[in-house]
Amino acid sequence: MLRAGFFCCVAMAVSGVAAAAVPDVYITPRAGSLERQAALELQRYLYAVLHDLPRVEVVENVPQGSFGFVVGTPENLPGTGLAYPFGLDAPSGDGYVLRTISEGRRSLVVVAGPTPKGVLNGVYGLLEEMGCVSFRTAGGLALSRTGSLRGIAVDMNRMPDVVP
Repeated sequence: MLRAGFFCCVAMAVSGVAAAAVPDVYITPRAGSLERQAALELQRYLYAVLHDLPRVEVVENVPQGSFGFVVGTPENLPGTGLAYPFGLDAPSGDGYVLRTISEGRRSLVVVAGPTPKGVLNGVYGLLEEMGCVSFRTAGGLALSRTGSLRGIAVDMNRMPDVVP
């Protein structure tokens, strides 16, 4: 998959450049309960790895110069200046899009899906791409707390794997 590194905002947070380097998670006020849950899951796992709590920010548009994660369905996605599906093929059903946006000082990873369940699947998919967790272990979940934040740039759409 795309394990070429992590993106600059989390790399700065891990290297301890500044306390403000912890990425934020952005959702809109219109986000439904499952989209909010996806944002909280992302916050929870990032906290387990970074040992610093990312903020979940409720915004209509992501501020310029921001870095972090943008989470939602196309109807409820905070504005980034780019339109869903961000130059990728739109996934169907409970699939998702992961897209890195880097412009000047702004560095974002968008996690979007056509359904709220797709957004939640996207968060879990991103966490696996980052190497933070593995949901495919015999015991259910393996959390990596060291060496887990390898830089990646994500530009993909995916349908979740179905386990029989």
